[in-house]
Amino acid sequence: MPDWSPDWSDVRFDHAAAESAAAACERAARVLADAARTNAAVVHAAVAGAQGPRVERVSRRFGRLQDQAHTAEAHLRRAATELRAASERARADQVARLDARRRWQAEADVERLLEAAAHAEPASVPHR
Repeated sequence: MPDWSPDWSDVRFDHAAAESAAAACERAARVLADAARTNAAVVHAAVAGAQGPRVERVSRRFGRLQDQAHTAEAHLRRAATELRAASERARADQVARLDARRRWQAEADVERLLEAAAHAEPASVPHR
């Protein structure tokens, strides 16, 4: 037998659940981005031409909320990307494990053949 051993366990990863979660993150990011654009238009229209400390406070608070919305949107999109990358890594790891198992089996087969040949009686050669 080869002096090494492959990982005989399969990679356990729910690719469908990961894709579903990634798609949900992307949908949430789109909804958040759309809401941020809509809210920006509404706030800008509401404060257009207005002045004073209240308008400035509203503008600052809204600016912070917009920043938070953009940050959350970016986190959601990053989560979707990371979920898909994890799925791809799991697929690649499973392929690597299967390749290692095939390589181990091929080495074991060669060793068995060599061992069988070493123990076989030599074929008799007819004398002339």
